[in-house]
Amino acid sequence: MTQRFRLNTYSLQDFTLNVLNGNSLGIIIALIPAALTSQLLTFFGQHPWVTTVTMMTNVAQSMLPIIAAFAVGAFLRLGTLESAAIALASIVSGGVVHSNSNGLYTLAGSGAILNVMLVTYLSAGLVLLLQDKLGQLKLIFLPTIVLLVGGSIGLVTLPWMLTIQGFIGSLVASATHFSPLPMGIILGMAFAALIVSPLSSVGIATAINLAGVGAGAANAGIVAGALTLAWMSATVNPIGGTIAHVIGSPKIQMANLLKKPLLFVPVILAAG
Repeated sequence: MTQRFRLNTYSLQDFTLNVLNGNSLGIIIALIPAALTSQLLTFFGQHPWVTTVTMMTNVAQSMLPIIAAFAVGAFLRLGTLESAAIALASIVSGGVVHSNSNGLYTLAGSGAILNVMLVTYLSAGLVLLLQDKLGQLKLIFLPTIVLLVGGSIGLVTLPWMLTIQGFIGSLVASATHFSPLPMGIILGMAFAALIVSPLSSVGIATAINLAGVGAGAANAGIVAGALTLAWMSATVNPIGGTIAHVIGSPKIQMANLLKKPLLFVPVILAAG
């Protein structure tokens, strides 16, 4: 045994990689419909069906915590009950549920991806620890325990994750005070790194009100990074996986880059 700590049949390293890969896939599934349709819809004005499609893609983005949880469950070869329990904890603490003054709850945005990853990690670990210990009562107790424990931890960590995202956003925002050329280089490199990190590049861009030349530089950096990853992985990925880096999101490579941080180097250099 090469790892002292094991969760069921998984070593800690294998468990971590499966959770990262599941979150990467979940992010792609939830966000790619909006990525494919958002710019195309601008050509069709305010037709009613455009509003309907926009609603559908926005809801799909808000389902990211649930989709990520089920993707993690698939990578860990968990059953429907176990995956659904992880999904419950993820959706309540993922940052997509908001309450208003009337006591009603609404779904908005894609949530705090960093917190979704943390909650799916902790909840999946809890599921693996409990699933063989509850016996015939698993159907009754497992969803409740994972929801209350994983969801409560996620609600506690959510403000901290948002604070971390805001702090990184302020660092990125400092680049906008430079002259256009160094600003463009720094923003391009920063957002190329962010797009393959657990942080939300869209959330940070929104938080710092990125627009104009700065937004263009950030987008150029993301495209350069995506094309670099697509080219680097083209020999081992099917054509659909290669195209998904550009049309969808290069965040599909998040687990690989976190496992091998040196892969950030060509991505950042290409963006710069």
